[in-house]
Formats: sequence, structure tokens, C-alpha cells
Amino acid sequence: MRVAVLAQTDFCGVAAPDHPLARLTSITRNDVWQHRQILAVSREGNRLPQEFRLGERIWQCEDSRLIREIIRKGLAWGRVPVIRWRAI
Repeated sequence: MRVAVLAQTDFCGVAAPDHPLARLTSITRNDVWQHRQILAVSREGNRLPQEFRLGERIWQCEDSRLIREIIRKGLAWGRVPVIRWRAI
């Protein structure tokens, strides 16, 4: 199948202000590995590329609103599109 790239976006790691990762002044891969990460998955089971998985403890969710709530409540950290997070 041939596809055309229509747009690209940057992703950023986000966590609630009271999440342990938010308290660190510098974050390493080892730091994020220790905390639960939320990842987007489609209903068909499609996942973001493996390089998005930075944690050992992963939750998967298909609802972007629920992902935001989980992050806001400090239950997990996640990587989200920069433009989407700023729009909240």
C-alpha cells in the first residue's frame, strides 16, 4: 500500500503536577521506566510504534479523553501530541 504523509506532529511526555516524575528536575529513561505509562491503542488493536513504550508497566486505552483524565489524576504519565495537550 502506498501512502502520502499529510502532516507530522511532535509528541511530549506529560504527567500531573503531583506525579513523582513532575517533581524531578531531570528525567532519565530509568526514571520513566519505573512509573506506569498510558499508551493509545485503536479498537482494531493497532498501537503506537514501539519507541513510544518507555515503561515497564503499561496501560492501554483507545479513548484520548480518558487518557487525558488518567494523566491529570496522576495515575500514569504519557506521551501525547504537543498540539493536543496545549489545546486542553
